[in-house]
Amino acid sequence: MSTARRDVHRVSRRGLLLGGAAFAGATMLGGCGGSVFRGGGKVRYWNLFGGGDGVRMVEMQNAFREQHPEINLEAVTLSWGAPYYTKLAMAAAGGRAPEVAVAHLTRLPQYAEDLLDPFDLDLLAEFDVRPEHFPSVLLEHATYGDKLMAVPLDVHTIVLYVNRPLVEQAGLLASPDALVELSSPEDFLSALDELSEVAGGVALATANDTATLWRCFWTFYRQAGGDIVLPEGGTVEYDRERMREVLEFWLQVFDGKRASATMDYGAGVAAFASGETPLLVNGNWELPTFVTAQEETGKPDFTMVPIPALFGPEPLVFADSHALVLPRQWSRDPETDRSAYLFISSLLKDITWAGGGHVPAYQPLATSEEYLELRPQSNYRGAAEVAQLDPPAWFSGAGSEFENQLGQALFAVYRRTLTPDEGMDQFEAAMNKLLKTPSPV
Repeated sequence: MSTARRDVHRVSRRGLLLGGAAFAGATMLGGCGGSVFRGGGKVRYWNLFGGGDGVRMVEMQNAFREQHPEINLEAVTLSWGAPYYTKLAMAAAGGRAPEVAVAHLTRLPQYAEDLLDPFDLDLLAEFDVRPEHFPSVLLEHATYGDKLMAVPLDVHTIVLYVNRPLVEQAGLLASPDALVELSSPEDFLSALDELSEVAGGVALATANDTATLWRCFWTFYRQAGGDIVLPEGGTVEYDRERMREVLEFWLQVFDGKRASATMDYGAGVAAFASGETPLLVNGNWELPTFVTAQEETGKPDFTMVPIPALFGPEPLVFADSHALVLPRQWSRDPETDRSAYLFISSLLKDITWAGGGHVPAYQPLATSEEYLELRPQSNYRGAAEVAQLDPPAWFSGAGSEFENQLGQALFAVYRRTLTPDEGMDQFEAAMNKLLKTPSPV
């Protein structure tokens, strides 16, 4: 933020926070010698990747260090979730932020205005990174006003994991990497009945955590033409009839044979990994789990396919994106910026990241022969074009209170402790309360 811009801002809750944090940051910097965080050849990078993603990110960081020994890359991994975003906000407000950080695109509404710096498109282009290199839906969410505030690294989405032997036995496997066409709720329910009979148990493994319930609901609600609008200070706007239609569909799925509403995340993953369950709906990020299981036990024989279009002509699907952002600096150093942009471009062009199941956002990589030959990842690459991100609000996005509140209402409906109408009433009341609550950042 430039000094001039700060001067003309009215005093707001956010302004007070920024001012207070800036003073605290200045004090800390003074105590640390002021320039301890500076250095033209040094790039500080915060990310939130653990597990298999964390291993791959470290591999990519090390590759960059090997290729560019003149740049001191200082990478820090923090636990993901609300604490990560709070720490990032405070660091940006206090002038102690890293040069580069990872943020979910769905979290951008909270940060873009005051806590991030925009990208220099000319400098990005020097590293062969241009806006036209990204799917339009991601670009739309990464842009505020006429400023590019984030560079998407990937698209992560929910997919159907398919146990080939069981699904083939039911006559529902069109090819080693595709299901037969399922184009309506009735088609899907009938397929689950056939799969349940073949498997002698639940046909579709799921997860009852609030985030997964939201992702699955949002996918079909968007296919049905539904939307959710969260106007700050107003009341939630949504399509109650479309919402009821999708809730009643999921109630038919969760009948105890087709799927269980109480199966938790770990149980769903374990059931599919053991080869007992024909289908699993989960995020593409579980791919490494099943690759490891296959290597260790020979099971499951599986592939991954997009969620079918059951409620409309387009296979719209929940998605989010890990993006690279530039946390706000009190002043930017051109030499350090150049190093930071070089690092960002190296991450975008590294196919290592796709090994974890994520779809590359950078289209020159996503359309490369190297990626297209990557199976089963390239089966669902179309998700980048039909991605449906969370409705924007200060309380929405990955790991947010929005997902928590809606997920709780969905779980109560699917467990049949609330009717669909009672569930929608609970969701509506929770959203209206949040909409009247000022953003804490």
